[in-house]
Amino acid sequence: MTAGDLENLGCRRHKPPLQKVSYFFLDPPFFGGTLAPAFGAFDSPMAIACLRLVAFFPDRPLFRVPRFRSCIASLTFVVPSCRIWPFLFPLVQNRCKAGSRATCQANGVNITLHISKPGRETMTHMTRRSFLTSSVFAVVALRMPMRQTPPASAGPPDPMLIEDLVAAYRILSQQGVVDGYGHVSARHNRNPNRFIMSRSLAPELVTAADLLEFDLDGVPIDAKGRALYSERFIHAEVYRVRADVNAVVHAHAPSVIPFADTNVPMRPMNHMGSFMGDGVPVFDIRKTFGITDMLVSDSKKGHALAEVLGNKNVVLMRGHGVAVVGPTVRHVVGRSIYLEVNARTQAQALSFGSPITYLDPQEAKKMLDSGENGGYERPWAAWKAKAMGK
Repeated sequence: MTAGDLENLGCRRHKPPLQKVSYFFLDPPFFGGTLAPAFGAFDSPMAIACLRLVAFFPDRPLFRVPRFRSCIASLTFVVPSCRIWPFLFPLVQNRCKAGSRATCQANGVNITLHISKPGRETMTHMTRRSFLTSSVFAVVALRMPMRQTPPASAGPPDPMLIEDLVAAYRILSQQGVVDGYGHVSARHNRNPNRFIMSRSLAPELVTAADLLEFDLDGVPIDAKGRALYSERFIHAEVYRVRADVNAVVHAHAPSVIPFADTNVPMRPMNHMGSFMGDGVPVFDIRKTFGITDMLVSDSKKGHALAEVLGNKNVVLMRGHGVAVVGPTVRHVVGRSIYLEVNARTQAQALSFGSPITYLDPQEAKKMLDSGENGGYERPWAAWKAKAMGK
């Protein structure tokens, strides 16, 4: 931590030696990663010991040594994964009174500050250099991982499931449904509360060695330090609420986007699009979460998407893409491919400027009841052989 870092936290540089410091004891000692984003450590929980910080008063001139009270602060975090520094300093500066209790909420984080009896602890030998040095040790303490029991593995998955999942990544890439982005997952055959998907990697490069096991909170069983897809929560939350779903695809197929961004509903053009039934819902992340980066990057957003999906097989995502679900890997791959074909066919039909006769919902239901294109067994064999170079 440098002096510049401290300024970014809301502090001011003071040329005279620092003579007053405040001690903040963070309680409880383990926040399971709450402070991780503040220090860029996304992959390990935090051990919180004691963080010594200086609280500056901005109204003091630079040539005077700031004088203020020392206090003990107990911070309670409700929601993890948030930068707390922009909110911590104003809270301390404005509420640093004996016996007071202050609460600040920002980005879903409730920060409660309990102030104990004030003191006048003086450190006459505390120079700026020694303070910065001690701050480094504080940061090191924050970055120390604590031993935490990881989610239990469901055990080795069916080898055929792994083979099909690897093939699914490559098939979807070859068919233009995904490019360098997008992903597919499968529910673990041994435990419905576990699912399997690749580490963060371009789909066409995925191998069996890249596949990881996750729980329904999107927590990997053993990531081995590898990067993860930020939108794995789409998969996790769909599996949580839909027991009938055993495979999920998320893609950004260009032909599908116009139907997510306009008032033109996507509807099945022929029997190959029967899985769309009577229509496709649209998830608009802005309606629930306001202005975001459009990514479904946590459980709350994943749950909101799963709610819009409901009992459907497809949900469009405004300004983003689509999520497709199915009972098997073969089904979800087939549906994803023919969804893209349907989007192109429907766009072409709309360009004619003539009324369109879409597949009737009852016709779509009869198609599904009869086996939905034979479970895509025939095209699957060809897709998989090409994808796996057989």
